[in-house]
Amino acid sequence: MPPADELDRHRPRAEVMAEFLRLLDERHGGPVGWLRENGLTDDELARLRARLREESA
Repeated sequence: MPPADELDRHRPRAEVMAEFLRLLDERHGGPVGWLRENGLTDDELARLRARLREESA
C-alpha cells in the first residue's frame, strides 16, 4: 500500500464530484443518458433501479 500522504491525493473530493456530475448532465443528460449511450437496455436499467432501491431500503 502507498503511504497515507499518497492515498490522500486520490481520495474523492466534493468539488471534483460536483464538476463530474455537472459535466455528465451537460454532455449526456445525466447518468442514465451516459449509460444508454454505452449500451444499457431498458430491462437492465429497470433491474439497476430495482437493485438500488433494495439497497437503499
